[in-house]
Amino acid sequence: AGLAGYPAFIIDVALDSTGNVYAADATGGRLLKWTAPFTANSSPAVIVPADTFAGTSGVFVDGTNVIIAEAGVSQLGKTGGISTCNLDGSMRKRVVNSPQSMLAYQGIEKDGGKYLIASPGDKKVYSVDLASGQRTLVRDTAADGATTATDIGWDPVGRVLAVPDTSANVVYF
Repeated sequence: AGLAGYPAFIIDVALDSTGNVYAADATGGRLLKWTAPFTANSSPAVIVPADTFAGTSGVFVDGTNVIIAEAGVSQLGKTGGISTCNLDGSMRKRVVNSPQSMLAYQGIEKDGGKYLIASPGDKKVYSVDLASGQRTLVRDTAADGATTATDIGWDPVGRVLAVPDTSANVVYF
């Protein structure tokens, strides 16, 4: 995935309803897409160009929209946030800003009409309403003893949230 002279650090992937794969490239600050069906040497298309996002760190496909978590890039003065775009990369817009310029947002899952998103920098998981930009604290994993909250897994049926602490090599439920 090192396209157009940019190295790639693929940090998260998501699939759409037709099997296409979308990948968040943290190093390139871009969104990549592999179109199904795949061959042994399939190359992705860059659907949102390099240096567009502030540390692309999470991706979630919701129907015809891609939701992108951005961690922030402090050395470039870019704060983290949440952006959206269509499946082809068009209509990109920042919908939520974070005050953090490092480790703002990462893992992202859907919960009803809102999104659960991990914030590794403050070791918390938030529920975010993309329409209003309002974020509500769901879990303070630092209170559980976690040293980070880099990603999440969400079971909407059982309402179980799993938060891996990559520094301690444990998962909090």
